[in-house]
Amino acid sequence: MISLNEFNGIYDQHVDAVFRSTLRVVGRREIAEEITSEVFLTLFQSAEAVSRNQIPAWLFAAARRRSADYWLR
Repeated sequence: MISLNEFNGIYDQHVDAVFRSTLRVVGRREIAEEITSEVFLTLFQSAEAVSRNQIPAWLFAAARRRSADYWLR
């Protein structure tokens, strides 16, 4: 499992970029915040399945998928 300190570092490093990219897709701040939170929660819960060097790509791919799901609902 990923340590809390490591997760906090990843979060601090990537949260703004993930949020901005999500906001561009969904166009609503509150929805973008919710999607961003869901993405990081999923990462925390399943970090062992994600290679450390793939985390940035994984975050943006997960955010794109969830943003697309928002429009499909």
